[in-house]
Amino acid sequence: GIELRSEQVQVSVGEARAELPAPTTRPPAVEDVLDPEQVVVELEIVIPPWPDMRDGQTVHLLWQGKPGHTHTDFLRINDSTAGREVVFYLDRATLDEYLHESIELSYRVESDDEATQYSAIARFSIGVGQGTLPLPVILEAQGNEVNPDDILQGATVQIAASAQLKDYDVVTIHVISAVTGGSTDIDHPINAGEGGQEVRVSVPWAVIDASAGTTFQLKYTITRAAGGPADESGTVTYSVVSDIGDGPLQIMGARSTPSVWRSNARQKRISALHANTLVPVLAEWRYEGDQQWTKATSWVDDKSWLKLYVRSGSETWECREANVFGNGAGVSAINGNAAFVAMRDEIVGEGGIKADMVAWGNEKFGGVLDDRLSAIDTVVEISATAYAYAARLRDGSMVCWGYPEYGGTPATLAGEFIEVKGAIHGFAGRKRDGTLHVWGGSYIAPIPEHVHRHKDYKELTCSDQAVAALRENGQAVAWGNPNSGGQMRPGQELFNDIVTIASTTSAFAALRQSGNSSSVIAWGAANWGGEVPGDIASRTDVKRIPAATANTFCILLETGAVKTWPATGYGGHIPKVIADLTNIVDVTSTVFAFCARLNNGKVVAWGTSYWGGDLTPEVEARSDIVQVTGNVYAFAALCSDGSVVAWGDQLSGGDTSAVADKLVNVQAIYGNTHGFTALTKDGRVVTWGVGPGGGNSDHVQPELTGKVTHSRLLSPAHAEAIATTTHRYGEQP
Repeated sequence: GIELRSEQVQVSVGEARAELPAPTTRPPAVEDVLDPEQVVVELEIVIPPWPDMRDGQTVHLLWQGKPGHTHTDFLRINDSTAGREVVFYLDRATLDEYLHESIELSYRVESDDEATQYSAIARFSIGVGQGTLPLPVILEAQGNEVNPDDILQGATVQIAASAQLKDYDVVTIHVISAVTGGSTDIDHPINAGEGGQEVRVSVPWAVIDASAGTTFQLKYTITRAAGGPADESGTVTYSVVSDIGDGPLQIMGARSTPSVWRSNARQKRISALHANTLVPVLAEWRYEGDQQWTKATSWVDDKSWLKLYVRSGSETWECREANVFGNGAGVSAINGNAAFVAMRDEIVGEGGIKADMVAWGNEKFGGVLDDRLSAIDTVVEISATAYAYAARLRDGSMVCWGYPEYGGTPATLAGEFIEVKGAIHGFAGRKRDGTLHVWGGSYIAPIPEHVHRHKDYKELTCSDQAVAALRENGQAVAWGNPNSGGQMRPGQELFNDIVTIASTTSAFAALRQSGNSSSVIAWGAANWGGEVPGDIASRTDVKRIPAATANTFCILLETGAVKTWPATGYGGHIPKVIADLTNIVDVTSTVFAFCARLNNGKVVAWGTSYWGGDLTPEVEARSDIVQVTGNVYAFAALCSDGSVVAWGDQLSGGDTSAVADKLVNVQAIYGNTHGFTALTKDGRVVTWGVGPGGGNSDHVQPELTGKVTHSRLLSPAHAEAIATTTHRYGEQP
């Protein structure tokens, strides 16, 4: 018969021929070892653009560990992604599953009309960093400061349950100090039935006190009952301070702005640093008119309408009242529908002390002041809805501007107002006689009779379309749209131990305190945070409700850990590596993500990745962050050296490149929906974000520079005088 022969095809056995470069990781492997400690939330796997990258191709990722242990992913290329690097994400929990394994990382590119292209293979191993174990925490510490007067019965070192201790393991606490008597090793055996739980070990007072005026290091090792080498935790450095520090002070951080709609961090934390070394300084703090000074290295600001005084052994500083206020609407689109208003520094003029305003941004939203508003010089506080502003004056009256139907009218309200809060479309105010008043949009008006019946209100909180009012007796009332928190759950109105109330857009959460127990309740739309899950409702160690996204509450526990609800909300799912942390000191948010600041100056974030939930490598590398501010789409972090790092949506302020040369010596950062405003030590006001929405302030810079400042050093005579001053211009009794 006829013998037919095909063309010959050469076949190679082994690795596919590498036509494309190998993928890389962020952070990278160092000396072929990738340390999980360097991955806070997610590992980024980066594929560079290839020469013929185009719509219709599909890139397939292969992460190969030990035999049978693989991770795969793929992404289809379209017109918007062609020509750009491709990034895959591997969360920390999945990465930890590959500890001690050798990894081969590669990808291939497929299309319907071309041969498959293969990449070179990146090879590295997954090492075990010291950050695998949770850090030890001293429960009595304030941040990284320990006061010997607070630990007379010993310092309590906590090791979180995520250390995965087993029965009969032995934990050894190591306190390391350069001074005599300041070091010790304490063994703590894990008895039968104690495995899997957190551990608390007491360190004697004398050991800690020996390091007074200096620092010590704290870590622990675990000798496993199963054998093998001991596991070692990371090291935490604590300062031992009891007397207030001397030397020049630098006060860092913006004041709180709870008077504006959607204030994503109700109570901001302000820090006192040594101006030369930039390390925390134990200082004394008090508000204008208070008698008592309180020692601390930082201060949770819950009376931002008052001046705040901070003093060391040699200086006294005055922090201005909150003086930059932002508003804005259009959460679903970055459209420039926003504005800023600044309250300028007080000056002494004819008739006494004067304080006026400057505005910029979208005119309809209040970004332009007419002659009437520009002439007002007795401002003590500013409030905002999404669309309008209201300024509280020294005589208690109000002036309003912006969208008329959303709080901008009436132009003037008489009466002794002492508190005004903004909802999305209207204002709620409280007068000195205890009466409540609302104006602007629907839902929060009229006020029901059962609310008018009381006159002992002390704090108002607004969601989008409802108001909650806290009474002096610890009870609360609510009104407005029931689906936005306007109706409490049955029986909640009887609780008389509520100390503060927070909100999402459609729900309220209240902190209850009774004796040593501190818990949370909630009401409003369940899927917007109005129903507390059982495991959180049963907790009695809630420290604060520091922040909320649009539909998710975050609580900070006494242990330094955080919890969120509902799990389906923005930021409602906390990655395990963050959920295991026990050294969180503060939390703030965008509308879509949370950011937690740790006691070592680092931050972690979670939630919608491109609106703040993913840190940039630059931010991950910083360990000197003292405060974080969020707007709707982005975060900006203030560092102890006065620099600023930002992330999230670039247009909304997540990119500082346009003003990078100006962001030096910054002391405070404020936000509106679409931008940020920074106040510097030398009196400059720097803005960035969506220009028409307040990101561009060029036209009002002459009115701002040197006239909107964060704090000032008082003369010795003035410092002595304020020590006994009790008058408050912005008083909220």
